[in-house]
Amino acid sequence: MEKRHVWPKDHWSWPIEVTHKHGVRCGEMIWVGGQVDLTPAGAVHNPGNLAVQTRHTMANLTRVLAELDAQPQDLVKLNCFYVNDGSLDEAVFLGMVAASLPHDAKPAVTAVPVPYLAYPGLVVEIEGVAMRGRDGKPMPRTYAKADGFSALPLPFAQAVRCGKMIFVSGQIPVAPKGDVIAPGKILDQTKQVMEQIGKALAGFGAGFKDVVKQNRWYAGHGTTEDFEPAALLCSTFYKEPGGMPARASRSRSTSSPCSARTASSCRAGTSGPRASGIGRSNCPTSTASSATT
Repeated sequence: MEKRHVWPKDHWSWPIEVTHKHGVRCGEMIWVGGQVDLTPAGAVHNPGNLAVQTRHTMANLTRVLAELDAQPQDLVKLNCFYVNDGSLDEAVFLGMVAASLPHDAKPAVTAVPVPYLAYPGLVVEIEGVAMRGRDGKPMPRTYAKADGFSALPLPFAQAVRCGKMIFVSGQIPVAPKGDVIAPGKILDQTKQVMEQIGKALAGFGAGFKDVVKQNRWYAGHGTTEDFEPAALLCSTFYKEPGGMPARASRSRSTSSPCSARTASSCRAGTSGPRASGIGRSNCPTSTASSATT
């Protein structure tokens, strides 16, 4: 399939030579690599200022979308990496991101706290996925009901379906009223977030058999003991043969204790008005060059 890559004029750049671009479009799929608040020469703008960097980062993301004939209303998923030592409420950070979105944009979102990013003073990086029709028109979308999930600030959606694709927000083991479920117990929490993902998929008539990609983040130090038991538990939700999606797991280690030890998001593909009984071979495929750290 034909791909279209973009690097907006006078856009920010890395202080090292790179071969990737800021965004790529393949058919109706649009991928924006991780956007940050750097200058065209690669210097960190507004070091340490999360609110200002978030606003500038979202403006950079919007510029890349425009180069690909899209706008923020076309977003279906945002992945937001932000430096947090445990002192910042995630809802406050997501509120900063939301303030840069138009009222009629309603993407799924995953917020990932990290101890640091690529350069000193850089405190936020945001990547996005958007969908817009090949004819240039906006694509209709539907949203999962918010009942029973971890709370998300408006305008974000727990899950969104656009065309044949379903994007599920990062699910965390936190009850709707804010209480952490099974504090510190990664297996219990993993089971909880997988069940929440299943519930979101079921709202569109889909299931784990339709998942093509799952991302999982967990608190730990990258050891087998941190990773393996929860990964094996995740795998029980997928049935062989051919039921396992592409998957990425990343350890998150912060300087303060965290009782919520895992978070997961996923991407699924369907065919027709409902997914039940439909194989994944009918899903569109696309690739992107990413600027994420």
